[in-house]
Amino acid sequence: MFAYTRLDGVLLERLLPGGKTHAEVYAGAYRLLDACNMLGFMFASLLLRVFARLVKDPPHTGVRSLASLSFS
Repeated sequence: MFAYTRLDGVLLERLLPGGKTHAEVYAGAYRLLDACNMLGFMFASLLLRVFARLVKDPPHTGVRSLASLSFS
């Protein structure tokens, strides 16, 4: 599946006239998409469990500090 999703850049380079330029733009956009996905994965896998534990505890004081730390 990894090869299938990454093969588009190679095909752009080989099939289009001036394909190197198009492949560079496509690769940059794909890196941006990967970075956005990593942010979602970070919240889903790591921080969601910590947030759930902090919300479960009565004081709720650590949720705001953890949220600001996770965005910085």
